[in-house]
Amino acid sequence: MKGSIWVVACLTAVALSSCSSEQEQQQKTLRGILSWTASAEFIIDERTSGTVPDAFSQLAIQRCRDEVALLKKDLVGSALDEVGKLQSFLDQGAEAANKNNRSAAEPALLALREARSRISAGMSKE
Repeated sequence: MKGSIWVVACLTAVALSSCSSEQEQQQKTLRGILSWTASAEFIIDERTSGTVPDAFSQLAIQRCRDEVALLKKDLVGSALDEVGKLQSFLDQGAEAANKNNRSAAEPALLALREARSRISAGMSKE
């Protein structure tokens, strides 16, 4: 009897630590996505303000988009939906930057900031 209680306790501990590790990994992935998105926001803002050269900004924004897409593959649950929305706003901002269209970039930048805030708020609840 004592042995079976010990086994159950060990299995429970392993299961709980596994859940914690998965949650920690999800949080780490989301932090990476938020970081790449913040970088893209900055570059889009600076590009459409005329501060950053076109050649640099196109490559940098594309890198941010690629990294977000790569990290998204590791997500599960409701975070997937929010990151999908974020990607859509990132695409809009990238298109505006490629056209050097400040008026089109502003709503995309605002939507990106709001999406990042929602994701950050969701992370603090978990």
